[in-house]
Amino acid sequence: MTTTAEVGRWAQLVREILMAQGRNQSWLAELTGIHPSNLSKWLNGKNHGAKKEPSLFERIQIAKALGVPVHHIWPETEHGS
Repeated sequence: MTTTAEVGRWAQLVREILMAQGRNQSWLAELTGIHPSNLSKWLNGKNHGAKKEPSLFERIQIAKALGVPVHHIWPETEHGS
């Protein structure tokens, strides 16, 4: 289970990567196929229903779009994927 601090950390990393690349959440949502409101809620630390964080598939999509390994954003996935 991911703690609130970990949610903040990965969300901050994603926001930093987007900023460094000159991209935004809309671009990421379009490229990954993740609904923009879901992505926004995750990156702003808000829950939406029972789904409080991206699934493994969505994590892979996010990392792939950003051009970084999944474990760069979610270290706990290093040995699991």
